[in-house]
Amino acid sequence: MADGGAHNLLEEILPRSTPGNPSNLAQPRPNTTQWHNYQTGRYADENPWGHIGNNISRTDPWVKVVEKIKNALALWKDIKLTLDGKMLVTQFELTSRCQFITAAQGMPDCVLTNLNKIMNKFIWNGERPRVSRGMLQKPATEGGKNLISLEDLRDAIGLMRLKSYLNFGKTRATWTYFADEMARLAINKEGERKLPNPTQRINPLLQNWDIVGAKVPAYLNELVKLSKKYGIKVEVRDPTLEVSKEMPAWYHIGTDPAKRQLNNVGRSKCLQENHEVTKTGDLSDIVARGNLREHNPLSNTCTCQDCETDRLYMCKKPADCTKHAERVLSTLLPKWNPRLKKDTISETVTNEETTEIFRAPAEPINLRDSFRVFTNAEEYTKPPTPTPREGTNADSKLAEIYISGASREDNSGGRIAGGGLQFKGQQDQDAAIKLPVQVPQTNDAAAIITATNALRKCNPDTEITLTSRAKAVTKNILKNIQMWEQRGYIGIPNASLLLPLVTLLKEHKATIRLRLVEKDHPDYNKIGGAHKLALEATNKQMSDRADLSTDKVWQIKGAQLSTMTQKLMYLGVRSLTFPKKRKSDRYETHQPIQKTYQKNLAQIRADVKSWTNRVVDNKDIWINCTKSKNATKEQNIWAWKAIHNTFWVGRKWLHCNGYEERATCSQAETWDLARKFLLQRSIQLPDPITLGLVLGAGAVTPRNGKNEKAPGASRLTEVVMREATALIWQLRNNHVIKQNGNTAKLPTKKEIYHQFLFRLNQRMQLDLTLMNQFKFGNKAIPKARVLSTWQGTIEVDEPPDDWTKIPGVLVGMGND
Repeated sequence: MADGGAHNLLEEILPRSTPGNPSNLAQPRPNTTQWHNYQTGRYADENPWGHIGNNISRTDPWVKVVEKIKNALALWKDIKLTLDGKMLVTQFELTSRCQFITAAQGMPDCVLTNLNKIMNKFIWNGERPRVSRGMLQKPATEGGKNLISLEDLRDAIGLMRLKSYLNFGKTRATWTYFADEMARLAINKEGERKLPNPTQRINPLLQNWDIVGAKVPAYLNELVKLSKKYGIKVEVRDPTLEVSKEMPAWYHIGTDPAKRQLNNVGRSKCLQENHEVTKTGDLSDIVARGNLREHNPLSNTCTCQDCETDRLYMCKKPADCTKHAERVLSTLLPKWNPRLKKDTISETVTNEETTEIFRAPAEPINLRDSFRVFTNAEEYTKPPTPTPREGTNADSKLAEIYISGASREDNSGGRIAGGGLQFKGQQDQDAAIKLPVQVPQTNDAAAIITATNALRKCNPDTEITLTSRAKAVTKNILKNIQMWEQRGYIGIPNASLLLPLVTLLKEHKATIRLRLVEKDHPDYNKIGGAHKLALEATNKQMSDRADLSTDKVWQIKGAQLSTMTQKLMYLGVRSLTFPKKRKSDRYETHQPIQKTYQKNLAQIRADVKSWTNRVVDNKDIWINCTKSKNATKEQNIWAWKAIHNTFWVGRKWLHCNGYEERATCSQAETWDLARKFLLQRSIQLPDPITLGLVLGAGAVTPRNGKNEKAPGASRLTEVVMREATALIWQLRNNHVIKQNGNTAKLPTKKEIYHQFLFRLNQRMQLDLTLMNQFKFGNKAIPKARVLSTWQGTIEVDEPPDDWTKIPGVLVGMGND
């Protein structure tokens, strides 16, 4: 069971009872101590294994599981959960209860559909979903809630079964041998014509043949579909001798298409039937006898021990078979021919200085580690066109390079990054590189792109010493390169930038040293020139081109299957782009009409830029406005729902007869109070306050009366705008729902004034509470942040520098 549902395959081979007759089970023999009393006849011809199965449906084991999930979610019905709370409950209730049975039985499509309906009903309280499930499954940086995707979870679990199935070696599970036998019997007609001998059918992923899905159990058919869907195949740049010998000898996936294949000619049949050749290692052993002194390659009557043994096994022409085995090996591509390989010699590094030398990750030494998954993802199959190296230091045998990255905040509140490149003794090769806007504007990204640019300036035969203060281009590469290559850079920060750099490092022929110099290093000041160039790059008017091209020969494809965990499998399925769209993408149809949340994002970007001159992207909006640390959890959830237009407000009421007046609400009094409160800090809110500014409160940088950036007031502006929005929302709901829209009970200006100050004072007291380091530890708010937020608004005559210890301190409206 824990081995990927091995008993399912046994049920297909050994049905438990005859169809339609569940009572026809193998009965136990009478309990007697005398063997001659055993009954005969009824038990003599029966299968001692009995009859397993009785046509049990794949959905039957799921009935109780689905019922348990429904009952577990029903327990949360009376608890008032937030949207994030419902996401959390859904995650652990569904995933924990579905994990084992999916691994053992698989998840049929009908069960998947039913579970998705249960999930939607729980999240939206049985109502129509306000946000599509596909959007909820997206990461927070794209406006989602990281909701579990059962479709992709099912695929990730299936890929883990494939990992167990392709675990060739002594630890391979027993059920995989049953699966191999069923695959051999289910070969398609073309494959049967190619390989009429079942013993030569090793594995469809290692040979050029396929199976008929209808001839194998659904459990095995799903594995075959997954292997094609996610591009599982043997992917090795330069196979080792051990790997090349483990590959099948016939219909090898590495045959040279330009050469005639010799799989079914006369001598090949002798090699298959009499010599029992199944692997290329067997062919290599036969060819190796030609190097023996006692062997006569010109005579089929050779008297060497190997030829004598072959004749005992009905081979009449062992010398011809030896020559033919060599011809079969010659049909393989050179990298797969074991006769052209050398034994793998492990190198032992003893000198401590060599820890700075870059060493390319070693090739897999066994067949199990040669399988890679996600090889068909567009991130690996469509690299940019490789650009040849500049090779400007052709006369230099040694290059000493200094790399630095820097970034700063621009006038609009964004980041600008640049890199500095300095060649020792070659000033004409120095460069200041300003990063393009489409790449992350960080110090690490600048250092990576600058290092890539430096390697392109060097010839492959030049010894390089690359020195930098950035760990991203030194220590991290030396320490993590093996792990990055194994997981296919899935989930690695700056993966798209690291791939070209690592590719250049691997293809470089000479030695490369990557030196990290920190503050206490004697060569720390040598980076000063490169750092100065990096700062100059941030002030350049035009961005430079980042050459991210790679060489297909050295670029990896996919991730190493044997080292992948289910978490990484799920992350790869979710993050990578595959040729065929998944079922979960049916909700993401690309239509010319913008969705409401896309219109709201466009309005936020335009309004924020109009007031603060700051350019923000969608990622900034989702993080700063729906995951802000300056807002309460309820305010963040409200902002997320408002951007997705889930509330029944605004123009939606215009379509309801008799309720059209609910489409508008009075907000002027509250925003006037907010505007007056912020004027105490010389912060002038625009008039009028637009929806884009309300939803983008977490992304604004305030301006004073001279339209200049007000230092130290960003947090106060966000807090005041969010509290004002919350007050408007509270007053509207109270008027519409509790008072049923009675105009005689509208709140007065005095009531709004006091409620506004009450909310701000309540929020300030919350800040004072969260300053407690003894209670909250590292999560406590620094005192300096609280003082800088509320300075100038405290209603105390000549407040001291530290007013946080004064009991009963309140915020006020100045001279009002």
